[in-house]
Amino acid sequence: MAVIKARYQAKDTLASLGMQVGNIAMNLMMAGVVYAGLTAAYNVRLFDISPASPWAWLAIFLLDDFTYYWFHRISHECRFWWAAHVNHHSSQQYNLSTAVRQSWTSVVVGTWTPWIPLAFLGFPPAMILAQQGFNLFYQFWIHTEIVRRMPRGSSICSTPVASPRPPRLESTIPRPQLRGRAHGVGPAIRHVR
Repeated sequence: MAVIKARYQAKDTLASLGMQVGNIAMNLMMAGVVYAGLTAAYNVRLFDISPASPWAWLAIFLLDDFTYYWFHRISHECRFWWAAHVNHHSSQQYNLSTAVRQSWTSVVVGTWTPWIPLAFLGFPPAMILAQQGFNLFYQFWIHTEIVRRMPRGSSICSTPVASPRPPRLESTIPRPQLRGRAHGVGPAIRHVR
């Protein structure tokens, strides 16, 4: 237990939790805007994709991770989105509370817009939002230095081993080297340049 306690500082953890409370409040206030935007694209969809199909869930899993990669990469390369994302990298610790250190302004500045093409393809907005939730829930546990080695699975899914740098250090990584570290669940996207 001392190993875990040594990695948390009360002020840092409270700051992360406070930022998460603000993030949830803003997301609830702006949920209508996001849902309306996705629904507008879905209303002119190219295909009808059923959430009852396991193939649809496999497809959205892969497409959501690809979309997340580009959202995260753009969040580091575009100053406007970086201003909404930088707080996630402001912790002095790399622990599970860092995962909840999320922006209050991300929805306002439009960081949800990269998912519009998924609705246009025919994925229902509720399915897109559910998959985003699964992706973020998965990413929560990889924000830790406690897990030192996970040799199995690192080639299939992101693990603390597959995510070698703490989020706070990503801001100091030159852009060409960051590109391979912007993935969400699947590390195969690390090879996109």
